[in-house]
Amino acid sequence: DLTGNTNAISAAASGTLGYIGRTNNDFVVIDASSSTNPQVLGTLNLTGDPEGIAVTGTYAYVASDANAAELMVIDISSSTNPTLGNTYNLAGNGDGRRVAIKGNRLYLVRNNQGSNPVFYIFDISTPATPVELGNANLGAGEYDVALSATGTEFAFIASESNSQEFQAVNVTNPGSLGVGGSVNLSGNANARAMAVSGTIAYIGTNNRGGADEFHVVNVSTPTSPTSIN
Repeated sequence: DLTGNTNAISAAASGTLGYIGRTNNDFVVIDASSSTNPQVLGTLNLTGDPEGIAVTGTYAYVASDANAAELMVIDISSSTNPTLGNTYNLAGNGDGRRVAIKGNRLYLVRNNQGSNPVFYIFDISTPATPVELGNANLGAGEYDVALSATGTEFAFIASESNSQEFQAVNVTNPGSLGVGGSVNLSGNANARAMAVSGTIAYIGTNNRGGADEFHVVNVSTPTSPTSIN
């Protein structure tokens, strides 16, 4: 039970350490080596809420709702004293929502800001200093991103589009990005959460009126994904 009454809104794990983001702009490091007695190791107050967290090595990358720092880089080499490094102000005022990492690339999605990009790819070969490789406006705000496990490199995105809540983007060439395949899920609810295992994607939506909220999509052919359930 962390101090205060604000909600935890994001989480990531690496080894026996957990990383939590809260709505009071807090980034919290947890020692979970004892599953029955986790302990807070360190905290860092940010300039915006950490909507999404991804961790690799000694760095955590945060998608934030801060207008001037939608992407934040946090040095977590000291678990008791995490420190904020570089921040990135993306075009427009759209909030960063989620981040994902595969290899030396970081993928970030954000909410819709008219003609501004909502999907970004960064090179994190130098972890403290991400370099933008490409971006795209995919026609709607995006809530979550997961990466293909096999075959051609694709990013799978949970979108607020009413006609393509599931989007597949070929990310082989970051300079040329666009929706290559999509699925129009039943109803008009926004897709909010995404996970991928092998050739199957799992999507959660914000329907609360009796419609389906959990969807399964076959992504064995990412350019032509199909709804299973």
